[in-house]
Order: sequence, then C-alpha cells, then structure tokens
Amino acid sequence: MFLVRHTIAYLLESMMNHSIFFAGMAMGMFNRVETVALTELTLSQLMTLERNGLVIPDRESGSDASGASILYSWPQIVELRAIKRLRQSCSYPTLKQAIQVLDNLTCGN
Repeated sequence: MFLVRHTIAYLLESMMNHSIFFAGMAMGMFNRVETVALTELTLSQLMTLERNGLVIPDRESGSDASGASILYSWPQIVELRAIKRLRQSCSYPTLKQAIQVLDNLTCGN
C-alpha cells in the first residue's frame, strides 16, 4: 500500500507542472498529443497498452484516420503514469494480470 500511495503522490506532483494538465482538466479528457506529454509515453507505447487491453481510451466521432477522436480520462492518465513507472520492473502480461486482480477486488468479484 505504501508503494501505491508513494507512486500516486509522485505522479500528481510531477503532473501539476504541465500546462496541458490544467487545459485538459477543464474539459475532463485528453487527446493523444496531450496524453503523450503528460505520461511521457510514446504514441507507440500508448497503442501497445491499448492493444494489450491495459488502458482503453474513449473514441468519439472526430478526426483520426478511423473517423474517431481518441480521448483519455484523468484516471487513465494517472493509470498510464503508474504503468510506465511499474513497467520498469514488470512485463506487460504481469501488469495486465495485476490490473485484472485489482479490478476484481474493487468490483467485489
């Protein structure tokens, strides 16, 4: 639990320095460019996380090649930052399994 609290505190502190943070918080959603800036992940890493089912962004009709606008919520931004930090010591499959266990615990399954 200490590691989770420490990670969340670190993430919030580091994100407060981004002007994009305040702009995105006003509308509640962040596009991919803003998400890359806030999470310090690459576009390729974001797409890999989506493909692996770790973080699934919202899609609204818009302007990308598939006709949808890709948007990440604030909780997803925090989750992406945590995944980036945890990825230094865990594989994607291990992270996915841990997220599933936590989801099951929080959903009461």
